[in-house]
Amino acid sequence: MWGIEPLPYHVDLGNAYARSRNVENCRFLLCERTRIPLPDEAVDVVVSYDVIEHVAHPPTSMREIWRTLRLGGRAILAFPVYDGALSHHLDYIVRLPGIHWLFSPGTLIEAVNSILLQDNDMRRFGTSLQPAPQTSFDGLRAVLPTLNGLGGNRFLQLLEGFAGRPRTLESQMVGMEDTWRKIAAKYALVEPDLGRLASWWHSDADLGRTIEVLTDMTKSREAGFLGFRSTPKSWFSRIAQYRAARILP
Repeated sequence: MWGIEPLPYHVDLGNAYARSRNVENCRFLLCERTRIPLPDEAVDVVVSYDVIEHVAHPPTSMREIWRTLRLGGRAILAFPVYDGALSHHLDYIVRLPGIHWLFSPGTLIEAVNSILLQDNDMRRFGTSLQPAPQTSFDGLRAVLPTLNGLGGNRFLQLLEGFAGRPRTLESQMVGMEDTWRKIAAKYALVEPDLGRLASWWHSDADLGRTIEVLTDMTKSREAGFLGFRSTPKSWFSRIAQYRAARILP
């Protein structure tokens, strides 16, 4: 297993942490400017989290990911597209969704820097003055610093240039019934029939939406509904219940 980092400091931290945990099969490497330091078809899975929106040229990065994947390998790429409601990466100053829909990058950075100037020791916001907006990777528009302007439709167009295409979860789970039966037998689970546990079409409908929903909680707050439930706690609590009931290993 390899971890690819853009800065030597991050590489040193990653390798030191792996050693501290006695992990021997993990090594962190320094990524070159446009090339992943691995040979062709070197890995079975690529996991990239909140990276693609920052790379200088997404098509080049996508080609590198494709190059390092073995035949039949998978790439799991999680990142916010530039036009997403919370994709402005200015949450250390403002949490207003879609603020970059309303104001130009130049206006936003001018406002952000006027606030950061009051934080000389960076104790409050933890960051220095922001650089000027830059041009998107395709040269079509101005974008906020450190972001490349990659949108959802453009990303899908990039995927069309590779032999593999996005597949629905339903199609990927075809023929997995026997695998689940073996897992259920190994861990003494109560339900060996995968079809009774999950409906993949429903997950596809949830995860494959082409629009984003912005929820305004103002009326609920004004009506006195001030409580909230932690999403991570709710999620892990449910997983714990499924494990206790021998539904999941």
